[in-house]
Amino acid sequence: MAIWQYQLFVVPEEETNSYFGDNLFINNNALNEINWWKYRQLSIDNFNNFKSFLPLKQSWSSDIILFGDESSNCIELLIDNNRIIEISIRIDVRNDYKEFVYALCDFAQTYGCVLLNDTLKVLSSTVKLIEHDIMIHPLYKLFLDKLNE
Repeated sequence: MAIWQYQLFVVPEEETNSYFGDNLFINNNALNEINWWKYRQLSIDNFNNFKSFLPLKQSWSSDIILFGDESSNCIELLIDNNRIIEISIRIDVRNDYKEFVYALCDFAQTYGCVLLNDTLKVLSSTVKLIEHDIMIHPLYKLFLDKLNE
């Protein structure tokens, strides 16, 4: 992941509530060990709203369905046995990312999901909250510092 990319994971809200209740953070082991999509499955068609600005592309891995560009804005769907097991998002802060954040929040609200940032903080899917989390993220500050050098 580049310093200009802010990363999120998408998980079903009921699963975070079931495992973690009102906790604001989950642990790294939980991210990797919990089968987040065991009781609810999305299909690639659920991501059609993103295709207008994140075209479907070939990933480096045959287990990943990629929307967008790995070095910019993208959605990666990790697939196992034809099922989505992880949804990872990267937002390119070098460009105007507002349309992507709006679409992402709309997607999460439509499908009852929450977002986890790279510190695994549970974020509700509101545009202002995601934009604020991007602005206070240490990598974003590092990117701005490098840009201003």
